Amino acid sequence: MARSRSDKLAEALRLLEKAYGKTPRVKSDVPMDQLAALALASGASGPQAIRALKALRERFVDWNEIRISYRREIAGVIGEVGYRDANDRAVAIKEFLEKLYMDHNMAALAFLEGMEPDQAFDYLKKIRFLREGVAAATVSVAMEPGKFLAVPDVLRVPGRIGLAGKGATPSRVRKTLEDTANEEQRFRAHYLFALHGMDICRSRMPYCAECELSSVCEYGRATLRQGGRAGMRPVPPPPKKKKKKKKKKKAVAKKEAPKPKAPAKKVVGKARPAPAKKRPAVKKKAPAKKRPAVKKKAPAKKRPAVKKKAPAKKRAPAKKRAPAKKKAPAKKKAPVKKRAPVKKKAPVKKRAPVKKKAPVKKKAKKKA
Repeated sequence: MARSRSDKLAEALRLLEKAYGKTPRVKSDVPMDQLAALALASGASGPQAIRALKALRERFVDWNEIRISYRREIAGVIGEVGYRDANDRAVAIKEFLEKLYMDHNMAALAFLEGMEPDQAFDYLKKIRFLREGVAAATVSVAMEPGKFLAVPDVLRVPGRIGLAGKGATPSRVRKTLEDTANEEQRFRAHYLFALHGMDICRSRMPYCAECELSSVCEYGRATLRQGGRAGMRPVPPPPKKKKKKKKKKKAVAKKEAPKPKAPAKKVVGKARPAPAKKRPAVKKKAPAKKRPAVKKKAPAKKRPAVKKKAPAKKRAPAKKRAPAKKKAPAKKKAPVKKRAPVKKKAPVKKRAPVKKKAPVKKKAKKKA
């Protein structure tokens, strides 16, 4: 009996959660809380991630306070929940919050609402320590309800398990998911399909022999029927052994004993050659004459001793001066006579008023 699409999707999500752990879902519409829960769940369980998020909320006011806090303080809160790599996770949280603050001047994901879903996914995917599944699930929270991301890793897995039919295109798979999955399945599918598509169900050379969906995957069964190494991880080449260089020992040359000379053969019937003339002995040179001994110089005459000067005569003590005579007191000057008062000048007499001139008589005009 053929399964319905909803049953096939539910079975695939159940098998993937068995392999990757239960997907942690926070009862909050804040994308930052959901991203933190998913990031803390990688390498741990979902309930443990929820407890760690709850401890961070109780200890700090908001995410901006976590950004400005010390690393050891954040690690102490996470370590109480049971994380052995609490220091590494605290470093990742601080780096992520610092990047958000530098890019958008906030320690939150409110800016995702003004971005396109694909653009927001590309931004989160490039951040260090964030896997594609975490980025996809976080963006799905801020997206319009019922919509799916057009991400290759998310759409590849449902396409290969035959959810939208054999040989379906990515756009058809996306539309089938939007029609089949409810809100809870939509969130889980973004997270689990992205993780599985990045780790196992790769675009080239998928590891079908290790896939958890082999019971429901048509593509995987067809790949494994080929036999050989199809659907298996490539075997890494064995490490090359380093050859040890042998040190060559220097051979010590042995001294060979001199071989005895063979006796000269006697020549019969031929005259022997005349013996070679001896060279005249070289006359020895006459011994060189000895140089006359150098006469020693006469010792230098000693200088006469310098006579010491006679001690200088002591000066006679200087005579004391007679005490200076006191000057007679100066005579008092006679008082200066007062000047006589200046006589006041007599008042100047007023001038007599100038008499006005008589008016000039006008001349009579001559009659013509």
